[in-house]
Amino acid sequence: MNKKYIRDLGTLIPSSMMLLISMLSFTNPFDKVFGFTEVDMKGLFILGLVLIFPILFAIEGIVSAIKNIVWLIPLSISLMVFFVIRLVALNDSANIYLMYYFIAYMLGYCISKLVLKLKNLYIQK
Repeated sequence: MNKKYIRDLGTLIPSSMMLLISMLSFTNPFDKVFGFTEVDMKGLFILGLVLIFPILFAIEGIVSAIKNIVWLIPLSISLMVFFVIRLVALNDSANIYLMYYFIAYMLGYCISKLVLKLKNLYIQK
């Protein structure tokens, strides 16, 4: 397998984590083992929507900037995964999260690019 494709697979980790959190929160496989209730698992999903998913998008932006991956492809994949999650589990009011996640990704990407450029300027001096 080409090294470029292996390098790009690292940007799929946030998408797979979003799917994993969503599946865990809606199937509740831990009810008998750990005693989690449905409310606990829905709380995990809400925590994912508000905190974990934006952090995953920001991490994906940072990884894309560090590895010099075109920002549009990983962002599109992750937004499509969230769109599928939204279709299955949420209603249309969750569309605002698409913009929220886009901003988180772009902040991670732009700040990382800025840090890399400043680092290169500092090393050149």
